Amino acid sequence: MIETHPEIKVRKRDGREVSFDPDRIAGAIGKAFRADLELKTDQPLDTAVQAEIRELTRTVVAQILEKQGGDGTLPLSVEQIQD
Repeated sequence: MIETHPEIKVRKRDGREVSFDPDRIAGAIGKAFRADLELKTDQPLDTAVQAEIRELTRTVVAQILEKQGGDGTLPLSVEQIQD
């Protein structure tokens, strides 16, 4: 599991602000791996791929913290996170 950062807020497309959930990033990366490897959604990923997903997620979270200045005072939009 990736460390959570409840101080980071995300502005959803409908305008709501919610706490940032790094598991959503990991899920999106996992879906991309499944698509690339042509795996079914219920097919488990190899241990090495799971480790790579965790590392990529940590990198994305670090970049998000950097964009926010590390203090979480300004909410990020979904689009900023996707970039």
